[in-house]
Amino acid sequence: MTTQFFRVKCMWIVIFGFLSCSFLLAAEDSTHSLEVVVKGMENTKRLLENVSGFKIICKTAKIEQVTPSELGRQIRAEWTLIRNDRIWRVDVRPIDELKRSDGTPFPMTTDIIVAKNNMAMVYTEHNEIAVVYPLMECSDFFQQWGYFVRTGFCLFETMAQTNQLNYKTLLKQVYKGSPFEIVGSPTVPEFLNQNIRNYTIAPKVEIIDGHACVVVQWPQKDVMWVDPEHGFVIRKRVFYFSSENVKQFEIQNRDFVEVQPGLWLPQVQIETCFADVSYQPQNLWDKPLQRIAYEVSIDCSRVDVKTVEFTPPVGTRVTDVVRHENYRIYDPNADPFAGPIEQGLKANRYVMFRAITIIIGSILIFIAVWQMLSRMEKK
Repeated sequence: MTTQFFRVKCMWIVIFGFLSCSFLLAAEDSTHSLEVVVKGMENTKRLLENVSGFKIICKTAKIEQVTPSELGRQIRAEWTLIRNDRIWRVDVRPIDELKRSDGTPFPMTTDIIVAKNNMAMVYTEHNEIAVVYPLMECSDFFQQWGYFVRTGFCLFETMAQTNQLNYKTLLKQVYKGSPFEIVGSPTVPEFLNQNIRNYTIAPKVEIIDGHACVVVQWPQKDVMWVDPEHGFVIRKRVFYFSSENVKQFEIQNRDFVEVQPGLWLPQVQIETCFADVSYQPQNLWDKPLQRIAYEVSIDCSRVDVKTVEFTPPVGTRVTDVVRHENYRIYDPNADPFAGPIEQGLKANRYVMFRAITIIIGSILIFIAVWQMLSRMEKK
């Protein structure tokens, strides 16, 4: 009896000590200034930009409809983000079945987008069509990099540099029509630097997923829970509709892994969308409507060029918006940004020459037959 009582007493002492430590940690004063936080984020951004090769694969994507509303359910998709120095690639494959207007399902195939040299090639597997765009006009490419947008440390500036594009112009194109257009560029530390007078540091740190976080806040606009012990990463972030002080969306980054010394990236991301005050009824405001959870695998080792580059199969129809040409690919080893274009144009010229020759020949034959018939009639 005495032994059992002693064990129970020890257990309660341990629990009380744990709760006390947690309370003291949660109540700890924040010792980080806003300038220190910004510098820490700038360092993390540099580390991420210096990663010249990576492969990030979305292993699962779960969507939960939290509150019934008119918000359309997003289509789940598996995606892969790949970079090799100046070449960027996105592979997207839907998980949910898509249906045409007549009710027949779309093939569950992969779309591939490769970007380099200020161009982007979009290949659609199910109909074997490729379109070459100026990179700035390929919104589908930029929309697929939401993983980094959710971390706050995006790579759009690096994309602009490797393709000789204006970064500010690129951001306007990227966020046009997205929720981030309302709050402006959400990437840090630029957003913090541009609005430094609006942000403050909360006096107390808060615990997020067991880690002490500095609370960086712009009242009625943006609140970030930043972890100084793991490269000043953002573990949680909430955006607000400024005019109404209600939540717009919330982002959680979890299960961080150190992919390179000092660089931490999340393996789990959860994005919660709230009712839009511009058209949703007021009784839904500040209520979560839809929650999307992503689980990814991250490989930051050097990516082989063959992994990131892609040549469409022979026979693929290509629409080249950059050069205003249409052709088919005949060479299985050609570069879709150079070789197939020239080779396809040569094939086009040959086909055109052959067609013109046949037309001219047919006309000459018609004239000769007509003249022969005319002579016969005269006789």
